[in-house]
Amino acid sequence: MKTLLLIVLGTLAACRLDNLLHQPGGSPPPSASGSLKLAFTVQPSNATAGQAIAASVQVTAQDQNGATATSFAGQVTLALGTNPAGGRLSGTATVTAVNGVATFSDLAIDRAASGYTLSAAASSLSTVQSAAFDVVPGPATQLAFTTQPSRTTAGSPITPPVRVTAFDALGNKATNFTGVVQVTLGHDGSPLGNAQLSGSTTAAASGGVATFADLRIDQIGTGYTLKAAFGTAAPIVESAAFDVAVL
Repeated sequence: MKTLLLIVLGTLAACRLDNLLHQPGGSPPPSASGSLKLAFTVQPSNATAGQAIAASVQVTAQDQNGATATSFAGQVTLALGTNPAGGRLSGTATVTAVNGVATFSDLAIDRAASGYTLSAAASSLSTVQSAAFDVVPGPATQLAFTTQPSRTTAGSPITPPVRVTAFDALGNKATNFTGVVQVTLGHDGSPLGNAQLSGSTTAAASGGVATFADLRIDQIGTGYTLKAAFGTAAPIVESAAFDVAVL
């Protein structure tokens, strides 16, 4: 009788333990946040400064087996991870996941550089970082004298060579610009106002920079300036003032 009682009690204990293991409170369900992770399922692609990343970035909540946790409906927030140029991320950076997937359709970065990454975070989940991508400059819209004309003598080349650099609308150096830049005489500092600028006054840009190696002014004077333009368009920028002295 005693042996039979021990067998019954043992069986009841085993059944109770099995029930506990299969009850909701017995072990965390597969979709519990503690067992989920974030993953970039559509990585950020190369983009143009100030313009939306073409393919919408997607971040997905996954279980430990890599399957989409379709019950996850939390908020996912993106931020810049590696930021090589001090860029600013714009667009909708916090999105509520739908069926476990957060989609970011209007992200943009304002500074051109290589090697950006994004980081994704959600409450109670570990932060994850994207693959690296590049941001290239936008179309050239601005010019600047990056090597100003310096004091020279009448008829001699201005040295060092004058350089004019193209920039996009956000101030990024337009390294993809290879068009023609033209320089003309701005303020004529000659006594009679009839000085002539000679030399190669047009130059094709390389890496966004047009170099003018042999510019000359034929008369002495003070307060000369040069102007620069895209091709034959109206000048859009003027240099600092410089003087032309006697040989």
